[in-house]
Amino acid sequence: MEEVLLKPIAGYEGYYCVSSDGMIYSCDRVVSGRKVKGRVIRSKNNGSGYWFVVLSRDNKRAQVYVHRLVCEAFLENPKEKCCVNHKDGNPGNNRLDNLEWNTHQENVVHGYRTGLNTNQKGGHRLAVGVIDNLLGMEFATIKEWCEYRGLTYATGRNYLNGSNKCRIIDLSAIVLKKKDGK
Repeated sequence: MEEVLLKPIAGYEGYYCVSSDGMIYSCDRVVSGRKVKGRVIRSKNNGSGYWFVVLSRDNKRAQVYVHRLVCEAFLENPKEKCCVNHKDGNPGNNRLDNLEWNTHQENVVHGYRTGLNTNQKGGHRLAVGVIDNLLGMEFATIKEWCEYRGLTYATGRNYLNGSNKCRIIDLSAIVLKKKDGK
């Protein structure tokens, strides 16, 4: 069995440690004159399989992904790559031997090669155009529609996909054109 290594978390030295098997621990310390025993910090799932913990120091809380903590503590990143890749494709497997630094492009390519990316055939659900019957205009892209309406792209997209309620625009008069023109 492989030895489990433990390292302090950068910025939280003396407060928290991370292990090579993907566990996060609080450290033994003295708080307000009393000894507090370190313990395993319970991680939470973000709904997409990625695990995070909430770390606290000086009355400031931070939500941090476990896979990033493991990589930052144990793997050098001389090329300053921004993404952490789960080699086996399982975002819940945060063991050191399953993680590597990647660029965003390398992460996407890994997803296609391993079959993790389910959109390999170009079957995008998202619209590429908008017909706005209130304005009597057709827009080639959602971005063009947003600019005309004076919306940021993120806000307009959220209105159109229903994740943000719009009280200004009657969305029943909006038709989204799909990639195939429908």
